[in-house]
Amino acid sequence: MLAWWEFFFDGCCCGSLALLYAKIRIGQIESGSRKEPISEVSQLHSTLRELNEEKERATAMKQSNVARFGASIPLILKIIEQNAGKFTRKPIGPIGAYIELKDNSWAVAIEQCLRNLLPAFLCDNMQDRNILANLLRKSNILSFTCIVAKFTDRRYATASNEPLQKYITVARQVVISDDNVFNALVDQGQIESVLLIESDELARTMMSRSVIFFVSFCIFF
Repeated sequence: MLAWWEFFFDGCCCGSLALLYAKIRIGQIESGSRKEPISEVSQLHSTLRELNEEKERATAMKQSNVARFGASIPLILKIIEQNAGKFTRKPIGPIGAYIELKDNSWAVAIEQCLRNLLPAFLCDNMQDRNILANLLRKSNILSFTCIVAKFTDRRYATASNEPLQKYITVARQVVISDDNVFNALVDQGQIESVLLIESDELARTMMSRSVIFFVSFCIFF
């Protein structure tokens, strides 16, 4: 999922950099033919340097953002990007980077529910998983969490297996930007059937008064 600053720099900025390189090259040729410096070339060099610095800051921002899921995560992402052509489907992850909360008051409860899945990567098949493991081993990354599941790029239809709309579930309190990540969280975390309840007392009251269908368990905060 591209954050707004990734989109800006990967699209607009890269185009600007290419244009600047072309202008600088033309300016250098013209300057060489007249054997005199051109002030515009110096200005373009300065602008190019500023754009490169901005892009580096954006990259650092992205890395620091995903590093909260594990110290090795930025390096894993770099290795995946550098070797993207070796995979049948490029691995996706970490899962936590594709999740946004609708209501931050549930952050602790949802993190408690998904804590083992947030740093995980998804691989389309075992061959891709083994390729990734071998690449990481070369960089001395010997332990990482990987879920192997065929990428369908189609989100599960879970409505018929969810509790009534009046109940708050993990799935209803998060926005998941990738369909394959959503499916993995349903398969591995049962997010569509985990209830979020505001207190232990309320949870006990709710569960004792009636049977709530399609609930795997409750988390209270």
